[in-house]
Amino acid sequence: LLLRGATLKNTKFVYGVPVYTGKDSKMALNQAQAQYKLPSIEWKMNMYILFFCFCVVALATVLTIIEFFWEVECDKDALYRTNVTFSHNVFGFLNNFFSFIVLFNYVIPISLYVTVEAVKFISSYFIKWDLEMYHAESDTPAKANTSDLNEELGQIEYVFSDKTGTLTENELVFRKCSVEGVKYASSTDGTLVLEADQTPADLNDRVLKDFMIAMSLCHSVFTTEYQGVLNYEASSPDEKALVEAAAMCGVKFMFSSRNSRKIKLDGHLDRYEFLHILPFDNTRKRMSIILRDPSGKVLLLCKGAESSVLEICETGCIDVTRQHVDDYAAEGLRTLVFAMREISEEDYAKVDELMLDCLNAINDREAKEQLAFKSIEDKLCCIGATGVEDRLQDGVLETISALKEGGVKLWVLTGDKMETAVNISQSCNHFTSSMKLHFLTAR
Repeated sequence: LLLRGATLKNTKFVYGVPVYTGKDSKMALNQAQAQYKLPSIEWKMNMYILFFCFCVVALATVLTIIEFFWEVECDKDALYRTNVTFSHNVFGFLNNFFSFIVLFNYVIPISLYVTVEAVKFISSYFIKWDLEMYHAESDTPAKANTSDLNEELGQIEYVFSDKTGTLTENELVFRKCSVEGVKYASSTDGTLVLEADQTPADLNDRVLKDFMIAMSLCHSVFTTEYQGVLNYEASSPDEKALVEAAAMCGVKFMFSSRNSRKIKLDGHLDRYEFLHILPFDNTRKRMSIILRDPSGKVLLLCKGAESSVLEICETGCIDVTRQHVDDYAAEGLRTLVFAMREISEEDYAKVDELMLDCLNAINDREAKEQLAFKSIEDKLCCIGATGVEDRLQDGVLETISALKEGGVKLWVLTGDKMETAVNISQSCNHFTSSMKLHFLTAR
């Protein structure tokens, strides 16, 4: 069963049948009844119509009463009253009342609705003719599917926007990294250089090479090959950007299976035996992988948010890496911290037993997994951090400025570090220099 949003991979086509379960589907059960929002102009029109209806009824009532007294007191023998009969009962009163209603019905402007609808229909074409809403690349003008679009847009007071993929392109590019307290940056041609003096980095340095190996192995990326070209596919663009950066530095991820992962290093293929994976979750905010390297050593590689990885590190340049992560976040880069630990054979036997118990658990599996992961991801060595850039989409700054001028309040939702979120908000004009910022943070 493929859910909506699934992506086709590793095959050219599939045969599928859409399944709809009506009101029993999860989407239908969670869907609240939409609240109808009445446009202000329509609300005013309704009030005007009700006012005029009240005036007509009041006028008809007053005239009916006046006519009743006039019929009682007038000269019934007058020449103009010949062959006229009077009915001083309820039927006669209602007859006169509705006669006045018919006489004064032109006071109620029913044609106002037709006029307003015609105006709204014509105004919808101005959206189509607006050159600022024309997309030249696809030759697509704006299209108003309803004549009420202007009114519906005018009712918007708040906009809740995701950052990644909405304000940004969600096409991440590796920019910087920190390895053992040394800052590196990616140059314009994709090579790695020292950030301090822009000299080329020594890719044969053992520490830097180990860091690149960790980048090329600790992930959930898989490879596809089309016409002899190796492509990387990943659910997270962060992981794809890091694997591609490691490949540019000479450590190329080649293949992944249930039992092994292969990388190309210094022209030869190295096979790492895949043992266990501790997947990412929102509680831990990190992922880990346990591998056996070609020399037979068992390694635990871990990556994740700075707040969750550095707290389980005991060795390495912890304080320097934390400072570098803060620097990267202040530049608007998305950061990840890498750590590792060599596991002895005796300890690995315990780890393997813990993972097997979690796999076979029927009750409280998630709780048991969290306890097992916590005991495994411990006493790590911090080896470095990375910073990747997620560029803003074209026109974001102008769009946010226009929304603010229109009185629309914008909320941006993101899971980035506070410094990264502030930097992105300033660069897209969500925050301005004249604003006074207040921070509500949890420690």
